[in-house]
Amino acid sequence: MSLSPERRAYNRTWYLAHRDAILAERRKQYPLIRDKQLARLRKYYLANRSAMRAQDVAYNLELKLLAFSILGGKCKFCGFNNPRALQVDHIAGGGHQHHGKQTRKIYRDIRDGKNKKDYQLLCANCNWIKRVENYEYAAPKDE
Repeated sequence: MSLSPERRAYNRTWYLAHRDAILAERRKQYPLIRDKQLARLRKYYLANRSAMRAQDVAYNLELKLLAFSILGGKCKFCGFNNPRALQVDHIAGGGHQHHGKQTRKIYRDIRDGKNKKDYQLLCANCNWIKRVENYEYAAPKDE
């Protein structure tokens, strides 16, 4: 059963008028149902783990290919265009500062146009050559 556009507009208006009270009530109730809700989510995850993982892998690949196409779809230096060997490179170096962060966040930033000018697409060979020529090494870790 779908709601009419008028009813949807009314519901939205009512929600916006009472939003603070609704959120306050949810914050008050959450500690009481937290354990039950977490158990339900865990059960769902365990039952659907492989499907959720497959969906996540597909999303990551789609996002990666979209980011690559935004950056030109080929190596900036040699023109290589196989996405299996292409890498997002930080133009001004400093990529080691992002090491360990989710690659997905960088791809999302490129998709959303944030700091797109700070990245370029290079094949693995050209990326390593650039790294060596520009002395782009991470600072040594203290042991």
